[in-house]
Amino acid sequence: MAFATELVTILETGAGLVVGTVSADGEPRADRAWAASVVDADSHRLRFVMSADDPAVVDNLQSGMVSLTGAEAISYQSVQLKGRPVVVESPTAADVELARLQSETFFEAVHRSDGNPVEALRRILPHRMVAVEMIVEETFDQTPGPSAGTALAGAGDG
Repeated sequence: MAFATELVTILETGAGLVVGTVSADGEPRADRAWAASVVDADSHRLRFVMSADDPAVVDNLQSGMVSLTGAEAISYQSVQLKGRPVVVESPTAADVELARLQSETFFEAVHRSDGNPVEALRRILPHRMVAVEMIVEETFDQTPGPSAGTALAGAGDG
C-alpha cells in the first residue's frame, strides 16, 4: 500500500521536520530535517535531508532505527514515520536545493503564524547536512488532540 496523500502533502510541502535516532545503548537524540521526499511509494522509501551538526544524531543512524516527524506550521497537522535507514550519504545538489525550498516554505509559514522574521528563522539552518533514505515501517497521526498516536493505514499499517 502506498503512502496516504495527506502524509505526502505534509512532508513534501515545507513542514517542520524532526528526526529521532537512538544509540545502541538506548539513548535518544533528535535534530531537524530540512527536506523530505518520497523516493518510491510502493516500497515505502523516503529520502530526507537533515542537519549533520550533531554527530551523535548522525552516528545513531547506524543503530538501524529512525523516525521522522513532520508538522504543518499553520494547522499543526502532524505525522510521524518510523523505520530503518538504508542510505546515509552526502546530499546531492538536488537535495540541497530541495532543503532550501522546503525550509523557506516552512519559515514563511512560521512567519505568517507567529510573526517571527524569516531572517531570524534562517539562523537555525545547519552548517552541515546529510541525506538519509529510510524504509518506512510504521506511520502515525501526531496532530495534537485525541487522535494523536493513532496508526495510519499503509507502510506496515502502523
